[in-house]
This record gives sequence, C-alpha cells and structure tokens, in this order.
Amino acid sequence: MVSRRFLFIVVLLIFVFFTHNGKSQTLAIDSLIAKLKIHFDLPDTLRVNLLNQVAFLNYPDNLDALKYYSELSLNLGVKIGFKKGIALAYQYQGLYFAAKNADPVALELFKHSYLIFRQIGDRNGSARTLMYIGDYYARLKDYNTQLYFYNTASKERPVFSDYHLKGQLLGNIGQANENLALLEQADSSYNKLLGLALDTKDKDLLATAYRHLASVNFISGNHLIALDLARKGLSILHKNSSLNRKEEGKMDNLMGRIYFDLRNFKKCKEYLNASMTIARRVHDNESISQNYYDFYQLDSITENYKAAISNFLRYKHMVDSVQKAASDQRLAKFQIQFKIERNIAENQRLKKEDARFKSVIAFQNISLILLIGGMIIIVSGLFYLQHTNKEVKSKNEIIKKQNQNIANINLVKDKLFSVVSHDLRGPILQVKGLLNLFQSGNVDDDELRMLTPKVQENLDKTLELVDNLL
Repeated sequence: MVSRRFLFIVVLLIFVFFTHNGKSQTLAIDSLIAKLKIHFDLPDTLRVNLLNQVAFLNYPDNLDALKYYSELSLNLGVKIGFKKGIALAYQYQGLYFAAKNADPVALELFKHSYLIFRQIGDRNGSARTLMYIGDYYARLKDYNTQLYFYNTASKERPVFSDYHLKGQLLGNIGQANENLALLEQADSSYNKLLGLALDTKDKDLLATAYRHLASVNFISGNHLIALDLARKGLSILHKNSSLNRKEEGKMDNLMGRIYFDLRNFKKCKEYLNASMTIARRVHDNESISQNYYDFYQLDSITENYKAAISNFLRYKHMVDSVQKAASDQRLAKFQIQFKIERNIAENQRLKKEDARFKSVIAFQNISLILLIGGMIIIVSGLFYLQHTNKEVKSKNEIIKKQNQNIANINLVKDKLFSVVSHDLRGPILQVKGLLNLFQSGNVDDDELRMLTPKVQENLDKTLELVDNLL
C-alpha cells in the first residue's frame, strides 16, 4: 500500500514539474499538499523531500509559501537528522531572504547549506548553493563577486550530472561577464550554453541561450541579429507554456529595449508592458527595476514627463533599496570582520596569558621539585645523622664499658702487683738479712745451716709464685 502511495507521489511530482505554470501549477501544489496531510504513514525523509519540493515550486511566485514550507522541512529534517533535506531547506530559506532586497541573512543560510552539502559529498548541491550566492551578489550589482562565485560553482563540479545546473551556470557566468563589459567572454559562455541546449534538446535552456546571445548582440549594436535571436527565444516560450515565465519576462524586456533603439516606441511600450506584467507576477524585482528605468527613458523621449518622473522615482526607490541592502551587507561584513579581528586579538592575548601561565606553572613545578628534593636530602641527612648518632652513642657506651673494664683490670693489677711485690719482698729480705749476718760474722756455720732450710723454703714458694705469674 505504501509503495503505491510512493508511486503516486512521484507521478504527482513529475506532473508538477511539467505544469510549472499558472493554475495548473497551483492545482498541482494544492494536490501535493493535500496528499501530505492525508498520508501520515509516509517516511519522514520522503516527507522532508516533498516539503522542500513544495517550497521550491512556490519560488519566486509565492515567497511566503516558500518560507513556510522550507521552515517545516528544516524543522522535520533537524528532528530526524536528514542532512540533505536540511541542506535544501537552508538553501530555500536563503532564496527567500535573497529575494527580500538581498537580506544578508541569506548569506548565512547559504553558508549552512553549502557546508552540509560538502559534508555529505553532494557536489551538485554545493555548486547550486554557490550559484545562488552569485545571484545574491548580482542583486547588489557586485558583479566581480558574482562572477567569482559562479566560477567557483563551476569548478565545484567539473563534470555535471545535472545538465540544467550546468546550463544555468553557463548563462550566469556569461551574464556576469556581460555586466562587466567582457563581451567576448560572455559570448563564449552563451555559445556553450546554446550547444548544451541543442545537444540535450532542452527548450528552456535554448530560449535562455537565445536571450543571452540577443543581449550581447544588442549591446554590440547588432540590433537586427539581436531582434532575430530574441524572437526565436520568445517563439519557443510561447509554444511551450510550461516553460519559465521569468525567462519570458526578461525576453520581453529585451525586445522592448531593442525596439527602443530602433525607434519603434509603440512596440517598445508593448513589450515593456508585457515584461512588467510577468515580472510583477513572478516577483522578479530585478526585472521590475529594469522596466521602470526603461519606461522612464521611453516616457522621456516621447515627452510624457509626468510618467517619466513617476517611473524614475519608482526606479530610484528600488535602486535605493538595493543600495541600502548592499550597505547593510557591507556593514554586516565590517561587523563580522571586526568580530573576527577582536576574536583573533583576544585569542592572541589568551595565548600569551596561557604561555605566561604555563611558564609560571613550570617555574613553580621546578621550584616544587627542588624543594621536595631538598627536603628529601635534609630528611635523609637527618635520618643518617640520627643513625650515625646512635652508632656513636653505641660505640661510646662500648668504649665506656671497656674503659671501666680497663680501670677494673688496672685496679686488680695494682692489687696483684702489691701482693706480688710483698710476697717477693719477704724472701728477698730474708736472704739479704741472712747474707748480712753471715758477712758480719754474727752467724756461725751451724746457725747458718739451721736458718738456710727456712730461707730455702721461702725462696721455693717465691719461685713458684713467679712461675704462676708467667
């Protein structure tokens, strides 16, 4: 059941593209919206795509509808994370703000769209976004920037799978060169566009190519060639009502300017009126502004000065609006540049502060390491001194005990020597006294023999004592 609904939606989209005109387009959009409301079981990604299609089909005829449906698509796309749908929604939102007198918000939206397309690798999408940025600068009449973005878009996708996009870029590059009075480059781009249109048999591109070539010949003064090319383009558009009405309005304006130079003012006014009608219907402010200026010139030369003044004032009002938008855009650029420079300066200041802070931290870390190292050395020294002190005390105790022992030993020695000397002295004195008595003749032989055993006994004991000491 769902697949049949998908098929119906696809067929309906094809129908919408081939009926991109007037009531048929309105009916197709209404039918598509009705189906979106009825079929709640459609996948969210398909619903996002359909909302984007409805949004784009309203461009540029109904800008409010473009904004409304692109916002719905954006909100749903963000909710489900559908990046391609988000990129398209941003792109269509950008188209809305670009159409509103080149509101600078458009550039920010186009930037979001471009970055997402590049992220998902959709080069056709990113190239188309760059092309829309070029269109934005064309509204501001900043033709150098316009040409830059068109060329960048062309380089974004060297081989285009979408020949419509390639054709649009060729036409836009030629238009930018034409605005810069680079007619040879413009003519080259327009001829490439004509070749692509003939190869693909795309009538819309063919009509656009004829208009651009007619414009170059008109500027170059080849009015008859320009008139013939413009007629060919208009013939294609009139035979195919489903083709781009905006293109038809521009073609009518060109025809009016050609007839103005040929001094056919009646035809000029006829085509300018047709161009203005279409430009107002499709909200083509650029063509409306151009038509006001052309009417001003026509009314001036036909001496309808009241209408000339009115048209000139309208033209000036629109130009002033564009210039104001350009001024606002430049102001926004300056503000952005100021913010960027301020951020750069702030970043540099923060980098210096960070470097200074890091150097302080590094110095503090080194100081802390040295302090910790010094404390470790001091604590180690204290432990070593404490250990050494204990060893010294222990050795002192040992020495003290040894000295005490030595003192005790000396005391014993002295007592021993005292006893030994007393024990040795007695026998020696006995021998000496006996010898003295013998020498003085106070002792005879018998007494000497009687005393000698006792002395002999004492000497033996003394000798035994000496042997024991040794």
